[in-house]
Amino acid sequence: MASSSPSGRSPGTLVPFTERGTMPSSLLPVPLTPLLGRDEEIARIRAVLDSGETRLVTLTGPGGIGKTRLALKVAAEVKDDFAHGVCFVPLASIHDAGLVAPAIARTLGVRESKDRPVTQILTEFLRERHLLLVLDNLEQVIAAAPWMSGLLGACPRLKILATSRTPLRVRGEQRLPIPPLPVPGHVGRQPVGTLSAYASVTLFVQRAHAVQPAFELTEANADAVAEICRRLDGLPLAIELAAARVSILSPAALLARLTDRLVLLTGGPRDALPRLQTMRNAVAWSYDLLSPGERALFRRLAVFAGGFTLDAVETVANIKDRILDDVEALVDHSLLTHVPAENGTPRFGMLETIREYALDRLVAGGEEEAARDAHAAYFLDVASESERAMKGSGQVAWLDRLEIEHDNLRAVFSWLDKRDRIEEAMTLAGAIWFFRWIRGYYTEGRTQFETLLAHPDAQGRTIPRASALNGLGITALSQGDHARSLESHNEALTIFKEHGDRENQALALLCTGATLMARGDLDHAEAVSAQSLSLARSLDDPWGISAALGNLGAIELSRNELEQGSALINESIAFGRRAGDRWIVSLNLANLAGMAVNRGNHEQATALAEESNGLVRELGDKRDLPNGSLLLGEIAQKQDDFAGAARHYQEALAVSRETGDKRLIAYSLMSL
Repeated sequence: MASSSPSGRSPGTLVPFTERGTMPSSLLPVPLTPLLGRDEEIARIRAVLDSGETRLVTLTGPGGIGKTRLALKVAAEVKDDFAHGVCFVPLASIHDAGLVAPAIARTLGVRESKDRPVTQILTEFLRERHLLLVLDNLEQVIAAAPWMSGLLGACPRLKILATSRTPLRVRGEQRLPIPPLPVPGHVGRQPVGTLSAYASVTLFVQRAHAVQPAFELTEANADAVAEICRRLDGLPLAIELAAARVSILSPAALLARLTDRLVLLTGGPRDALPRLQTMRNAVAWSYDLLSPGERALFRRLAVFAGGFTLDAVETVANIKDRILDDVEALVDHSLLTHVPAENGTPRFGMLETIREYALDRLVAGGEEEAARDAHAAYFLDVASESERAMKGSGQVAWLDRLEIEHDNLRAVFSWLDKRDRIEEAMTLAGAIWFFRWIRGYYTEGRTQFETLLAHPDAQGRTIPRASALNGLGITALSQGDHARSLESHNEALTIFKEHGDRENQALALLCTGATLMARGDLDHAEAVSAQSLSLARSLDDPWGISAALGNLGAIELSRNELEQGSALINESIAFGRRAGDRWIVSLNLANLAGMAVNRGNHEQATALAEESNGLVRELGDKRDLPNGSLLLGEIAQKQDDFAGAARHYQEALAVSRETGDKRLIAYSLMSL
């Protein structure tokens, strides 16, 4: 479980496996429909951003008013004005203010460090950058606002464009309330051409045409459409929901229903009510158009965070016979949206405002506990299945699946914690430690482990506690906290022994060996890794055998015992291939490639490095890609292939900049 690479070190120098992981790069989402009627707001936002007097702009307003769309439009228009571009950070799924900084860091590709807080690393990364950060949906993590203010103080060229239902209330903030779309006035009948000039009417017509291609604004329906836009106060989401009903109702029929619903829910002057109430009216009206079965499904779907698959819905909602029809109906009613999925599995989601209404209905109906219990049970099963599958040929697919479902896993953690179901929460955390480690969720993972393990109900000598301790240990090692790592692994090992769990004993010993190796205690690392190997062999566990052999091989290479190290690593690769594990094989191939470079066997080194890099790409491990590219560049340079070396170094530089790895950026530049 250790590797070697040339990334900033001499060829053959070892890099502990715990430094490896992946950080995704950010992309500016591109909406599929045009933004209507917001030219004035766009100009106002741009003027504030360009003024040089304000570096924190907050777009405020109710849910569904279009804050996110406006922010994206402005960001797209001004991206060339910032030397380092713009970065969009969605925060709707985060409910802990302490996770805002890690979320920003991950989106920027800034990797977490072993010995420094992510806030410090992020500040240093942004200090000299001319960048616009777009932070979307801040209202539920408003406690992070003072930190954001401090970040701006430390980074003079940074600007932040935030969206929130409430102001941040920090010094230097410029609040820009976003108004509804303009609506026709009560001035009697107006020509179709005049009404078409109103953005609210244009939006209604465009969305209605999308569901009913023959629809157009005519003298016959113009008054009803204008009145609908007025009654919905020009709120974009409400108008879109109303327009979606044109597939089954005429504008006049829509207006009749809408009038009854608004009167029923307001009960007073419209301008005296919060705007969110109007949005709730629009969603409630659409909800009332559903069949009883569709309403029941809509309510239950509120427990999902970040989207869901049909398989998950069938299990959690306990509906199989009509699931396709009901989901299709919710999509047609604009209450569900299709979510693109890279693996091709159909996936759906809810806008946050709609999900909030669904959850309100779920709670009001006394159904929340049963729905959340079913949701938790489903994802506990998913996590359990992933734990074993992660050690074989399904590794890449499961890493990607858990990434997609991470928000759902977070929601399960929150529910289990709220219900004091700590044993199950520790089971879940222990099952997904490998995913969170290799994908770089160090801060979030460690915080969760520490919180769970400190709970009064977590003090029993149980397997879930031991699994959580083992996960904490490897996460602490990734952050350079060797003492906490060893403490956690030792307690985990003791508990596993008490339960006679030999497989997990082998894992705890393996992780202990990695920590001791990182500390430079090679003799002790060798002893515990050998114990791990012995247990794995007795269990005929190819993954455990491969990992332990890899540890022992890396130890021998550290001692410059190249022949013994090479033999152990080759044996590790054989068992890794038998297990179907790309991760272990990639680490060992990198070690062999570094050794081949030292021996001057460039052809062999190239083949090994290219195979290792290919596996790393499949894993999505962007922090390892520069290592392989640098090694390949070094090999090419030694063979006087300077053009080839430059290509490899350029790739290393590009990926290092994407992840924000300053050490590898420097080494790449030096190599060039």
